[in-house]
Order: sequence, then C-alpha cells, then structure tokens
Amino acid sequence: MNWDFFCVEPHRLSHSSPPPAGSWSPGPPLRVLRMLALSIWNSILSSNVCDVRSSPWNAIGDNKTDDSSAIQAAIDSCHAAYPLGAIVRLTGPHATYRVTASIALTSNLTLELDANTGLFSAVTPQSFNRTNGTQNARCPTSYWQHGPTGVLCGTNITNVAIVGADMNTSVLDGGGWPWYGVPGGKQVGLQGPRLFELQWSSNITLSHLTFQFSGGWTVHPQFCSGVLAEHIRILNPRFQGNTDGFDPDSCTDVVLRDSIIDTGDDAISIKSGNSSVPGSKHIQMPSNRIHIYRTKILSRASNACANA
Repeated sequence: MNWDFFCVEPHRLSHSSPPPAGSWSPGPPLRVLRMLALSIWNSILSSNVCDVRSSPWNAIGDNKTDDSSAIQAAIDSCHAAYPLGAIVRLTGPHATYRVTASIALTSNLTLELDANTGLFSAVTPQSFNRTNGTQNARCPTSYWQHGPTGVLCGTNITNVAIVGADMNTSVLDGGGWPWYGVPGGKQVGLQGPRLFELQWSSNITLSHLTFQFSGGWTVHPQFCSGVLAEHIRILNPRFQGNTDGFDPDSCTDVVLRDSIIDTGDDAISIKSGNSSVPGSKHIQMPSNRIHIYRTKILSRASNACANA
C-alpha cells in the first residue's frame, strides 16, 4: 500500500536547523504517521468481525440447536454496525450450525466458514407446511412462487462473499434428503429450497466451499452480474432430479473455475428466462460472458447446457 497520501511536501520533513518562527512546520515524522495509520487500519479490520458464537448472538453449532435467529441477527447487526464491510464468522472446528429458515444476506458482507465447519438446513416439506409456507420476504422465490426460499439468499445486494477455509471441510449442506423421496419410487412433489440464490445482485464470490445435498438447484444467481465461483465442490445424489449444480440465470460476467460438480441433474445450466413473480414476464435478459475453466463435471442428465 502506498502511504504517500499522508505526506505533504516530504522534502521539507527534515531541516538542518529549526524553521523560523511562524513558518510552516512539517509536524510528526512520516514514520509516526505511518504507524498511526496502520494502527487505525488494523483496528478497523479486527472490529468489523462478528463471531456468531459470541455474545449477544450465542449460536451453538451442535447441529441440534436451531441457530437460525442467532446467525440472522449476527448478519443484520454486524451489517448495521459496519455497513461498508462486515465479516460474519461461523467458527469451528467441528461445528455444524443448524438452521430451520432462510438466511438473508446483506450488501458488503463476507460470510466465513472455518475448516471442519458446516451450515445445515433442517427445512423439510413437513416443517415448511407447518409454517403455512413461510418464506423470507428478503429473498427471491424465482420460479417457485409458493415454494421455500433459498437457504442462503438475498435480493438487490452487492459485494457478497461466502468463503470457506477449506474446499473439502467448509460445508454448506442443503439437508435435501427429505425432499428427494424414494429412489425409483414416489417423489415428494415439492421443489426444495435452493442452497444459494440471489436475485438482482452484483459482485458475488463463492470460494473454497462444498455445497451438498441441495433440496433444489444448488447455486442459482438470477439477474446478477460479476459472479465468481472458485475452488468449490457441488455434490448431490446421482438419482435425484432438480438438483442442478451451477445455474447462472440471466447473468453477466460469470466465472466458474477450479471446481468439481457431481450431481443428479444438469451439472451446469446457463439459463435466460423469467421468474414466476407476477409482473416479471416482461423481463428478457440474456446471459452473456460466462467463463468456465478447469472444472470437472459429472452428471446423470447433462454435463452442461444452455436454456432460454
């Protein structure tokens, strides 16, 4: 980082003799200003980190306690305190945070998962019906107007990152098994929640994570721009349909690289469509500038496709 913006006329910071009374004085040495600026910067970096296990949120992470409210409160209060850049940490190790509702993301947010740490969705068809189909009003419904909203979701947000410490052990688990039905037999008939779904958002990063057992499509950005997914794994059962892996939908400037997708439906499906939300039928946005590099894909249906 260039610290020269702290310096005014640096050639005058040293004098062989004191300046005349009333003349310009250079003030503290430049190294003092640098140390002060670095101290302030480090303070900012450390103060904008919110650990969901800390007070006042007190998440447990034992995969028994419902941590939905604690995680949502940590995200919202941390964003309110640090609107230009908040970091919310799901700390481990050996912790699994159980949620029973959609978690709405905010702008200028980094959600971090430690190694050997997971987020598990316990939303089931039965629990969704018991709540009379409760949806998170801050999240999109996309093509499923009456279905559950995504596990991690948001609308009209920017600068969002979900970052794990380890591609193999920082895990987002959609808890999809209750939505799958019996292989070769009767299916549930209700589309489960997408594991990650944003609409009308920009500057999105997914990095060093495993996404697994999604109840519906796994990663579904729609009407978004500037999406980077790198060093991620998407793992869903081969027998189960509607478990697409990576589905950029009417998105621009998307990069998927250095990843693995193994799923029961389309591994990658580049879409350009509408949503079922009333009044959205006029939206006809193409997907363009989609770049895929060094990604291994396996699928029961199709490895990659484009839909309109």
